[in-house]
Amino acid sequence: MLNLLITCVNYSDYLSYTLPYNVTIFDNIYIVTTEQDKNTHRVINKLNSIKQNITTLYTNIFFEDGPWGKTHFNKGGALNFGLSNIEHKDWIIIGDADIIYPSNIINQLPNLEIECLHGMYRYKINKSEDILAAIKSYEREEVYNTYLKDAIIQYGLRKHGIIGYCQLFNFSSTCIKNGFSYPQGPTAFAVDTQFSRGYFPRKYRRLNKNYCLHLGEICINWKGRITKKWD
Repeated sequence: MLNLLITCVNYSDYLSYTLPYNVTIFDNIYIVTTEQDKNTHRVINKLNSIKQNITTLYTNIFFEDGPWGKTHFNKGGALNFGLSNIEHKDWIIIGDADIIYPSNIINQLPNLEIECLHGMYRYKINKSEDILAAIKSYEREEVYNTYLKDAIIQYGLRKHGIIGYCQLFNFSSTCIKNGFSYPQGPTAFAVDTQFSRGYFPRKYRRLNKNYCLHLGEICINWKGRITKKWD
């Protein structure tokens, strides 16, 4: 079984493109959002009427101030809220709302090391009209060459851990047998890499040859959504 947990606040424009693809891949999708984000609710309800495998989890912890001061976007707290409300069983990807995951990932699970935290490359999509061509490349098992492959992802794996747009692990891994949580803080910055380093030593981190599609800008919305509307 493969599950997906993401946060989505003011990202419904991305979600409207990613969710139709992801809903066909995962057994269960858990989306952490706020009661106020009606646009995200509408996207979820539309897709849930077809597949009925999406669970919406509501919390305001995204913007609650903490001991660090004013919170702009507490992604770690929202992920912990999500994890506390789902069953810890089988495989899960902790990911993002602006990511389309490869359709063949489910077939690769039996070959993955169950102890490890797995990541994957990403290919940046700048326009919605480019999505379909990239999706078809999955079917042909093509691999895109992209500067992100070496400049960010490889460096991140060695120095900082698996980056949070795709953290794939099995709940039975002994690395997290004593429990785990994502660090909380005033922004989304470094939440995922701190989790990776904190629970999965370097020898338990893997970067698969697979790749996902990342819509829009990267490394910019760490304090909540500031980028313009997608498409």
